[in-house]
Amino acid sequence: MKTRIIANCGLEISEIGLGTMTWGRDTDEYEAREQFDLFVQDGGTYIDTADVYSDGTAEKLLGEFIAVNDLVNRDDLVIATKGGRIRNSERSTNNTSSYLTKALEHSLQRLELDYVDVYFIHAHDSSTPLDAIADGIEKIIDSGKAKYVAVSNFSAWQISYLAKQLNDSRFVGAQNEYSLIRREPESELLKALKYLDLGFFAWSPLGRGILTGKYRNSIPADSRAASPHLGQFVRSLLTDANQKTVEALSTAASGLGCTALELALLWVLQNNSVTTAITGARNAAQLRTILHALNSELPAQIYSALNEVSERR
Repeated sequence: MKTRIIANCGLEISEIGLGTMTWGRDTDEYEAREQFDLFVQDGGTYIDTADVYSDGTAEKLLGEFIAVNDLVNRDDLVIATKGGRIRNSERSTNNTSSYLTKALEHSLQRLELDYVDVYFIHAHDSSTPLDAIADGIEKIIDSGKAKYVAVSNFSAWQISYLAKQLNDSRFVGAQNEYSLIRREPESELLKALKYLDLGFFAWSPLGRGILTGKYRNSIPADSRAASPHLGQFVRSLLTDANQKTVEALSTAASGLGCTALELALLWVLQNNSVTTAITGARNAAQLRTILHALNSELPAQIYSALNEVSERR
């Protein structure tokens, strides 16, 4: 698998990241272990989790797999987790230094690690001033419990402010949603990150699964859209406009003799502002399909056509 480098710090990570959001809930322990083994065997190094994924179970599973695997050394992996989001009825956030410090310590216990490579602040907390967030980031970096720190679901101006306040190469970038049907980062975020030499970790490059074409005619009973945990998360993007993009993508894929999934993923990776595309799969079979996409190339004419047919949202 190819790798990409974050300019400001030299951190090298695989161009595909393994997402673990479903581990311990929609993906059981055995399927998760098969995904882990398949990913590292293919040369993948970047694995992305969070303290709220399956209420900590995803971190526990990942920690177990790292500890017992004989396929790759821990030092060759780039392990990232997130903190700051609290799962409750209001889905609130807490970016105070004390909360993030404790959250990271708990994550390390579940992961059975002394440090993570990248620690993300999971979402912006409007109750915590950016200056205080910057101070918290400095404390995490100085603790040695995270080699690098980044933010997730922050805006371009917030990231630019933090980068200026920190002026530290260990603040490495941002993780936001980006796909053919979620192109908001193109308006400001990607430009800001490029200017700052920061990395971009694209989550849900397959449009929450919609760009695979599985929802063209109905909602499969075993899909995320039918899941009680993730149903609304997916169904909110099943709009007429997005369906038109899916149809165009499927038509192009048919003409090229490949899958819509392959084209959707290659479209994201074609953007050199993307450091890694984080893909989540419910099972190993889906992950194999994702990894197979890396053997293909996206023709320039198809890339341009997809740019035109998909609206910037």
